[in-house]
Amino acid sequence: MHRYLTICALLVSACGGSEAVKVVPETPVASADLFEPCSGWLFGPPASERELAEAAEAEQGGRRCANAKLHALREIYGPQ
Repeated sequence: MHRYLTICALLVSACGGSEAVKVVPETPVASADLFEPCSGWLFGPPASERELAEAAEAEQGGRRCANAKLHALREIYGPQ
């Protein structure tokens, strides 16, 4: 009985089509923290020169954070 099953399996596999099996590459997955927004200046319009400097620094930090995340996503998914 064991030989019968083996022979049937070989016959069935031999009768298959001649097309090559297509291997679909797995899509890389980015971590969830890359999709979190980067914070910048969270308060209203700056009222003093000091607040203006703090706002500029916060906005620069937010842009650097966003650019770093974009760079990481580009490395994961590649150029489109």
